[in-house]
Amino acid sequence: MEADRDTPTVETPADLTLAETDLQVLDTFARWANRLGIFLIVLGILYVLTVFVYAIPTVIAGIFFIAMGTRLTAAAREIQLAREEADGEALIAGLAYIKTFFIQNLVFYSLVILFMILVAVLMVAFAPMLEHMLEGTEGFTSFLR
Repeated sequence: MEADRDTPTVETPADLTLAETDLQVLDTFARWANRLGIFLIVLGILYVLTVFVYAIPTVIAGIFFIAMGTRLTAAAREIQLAREEADGEALIAGLAYIKTFFIQNLVFYSLVILFMILVAVLMVAFAPMLEHMLEGTEGFTSFLR
């Protein structure tokens, strides 16, 4: 009997059988994901602490970095568990954390690009006014001519 094409059937094994090279790849991946996650958490904390210097956008970026770092460290923990206990479900959970990490990256960098476009539009819109205000002064507009 054939499976219905509209409803895919996927069985997730409770145990995971991998070759030694596959286990080494999982181990290396988990180690690097953990290192990158910790780095992103520290970077996020530093961004949040610069609220007094650079204002609110760095706090928002810091929160994104902390969230991305926690997802990566959780993925590393699940993948290491999958490697140690040959647990296929832990591997799937780790990959779900990786998926969330990539979605958060997409959202963060999309917001950064939109913010940069907004700043560029504001600069173009207000540059003539700024030049007119500084017309009588020497300095800022002298290099534009």
